Amino acid sequence: MIHEPTENEKLSAIMVIFGGTGDLTHRKLMPALYNLVVDSLLPGHFAIVSVGRREWHHQQYREEVLRSLNKYSRNKTDQKYWDKLSELIYYYHFDFTDLDGYARLREYPSGAANLLIIYRSPCVHGAGQKL
Repeated sequence: MIHEPTENEKLSAIMVIFGGTGDLTHRKLMPALYNLVVDSLLPGHFAIVSVGRREWHHQQYREEVLRSLNKYSRNKTDQKYWDKLSELIYYYHFDFTDLDGYARLREYPSGAANLLIIYRSPCVHGAGQKL
C-alpha cells in the first residue's frame, strides 16, 4: 500500500544529483548545500537524492559528504547544521545504463512540488537520450 503524504509531509523540492560520488558534488554542491543550511535558505521540506554507481548505503554516503564538508566548506562544519543536512541526504545506487533504475527512483521521498535535476555525469549521456 502506498502512503499518500499529508500536506505537512509534502516536500517542496527534491534535488536529484546524478554523479553523486563525483568530484563536483563533493567539492562544490555539498558544501554549497551545507552553507544554505547554515544560512537557513533551504526550503522547509527538502530532500537530496544523490545517485551513484558505488555500492554504498545512506550512512556511508553521508560519512563521505561530511569528510568533504570538513575539507571544502567555507564554513567550519558544525554538528548542529550537519545533523540538519544529513537527514535530508539519501543515496541511490544504480548503473546509469539501467533504464529500470530511473523508475525505481520513485521509491525515494515523494510528494515534491518540484523536482530539480542539477547534474548529469557525462557517462550517462547515452542513457539519458533514451529516456
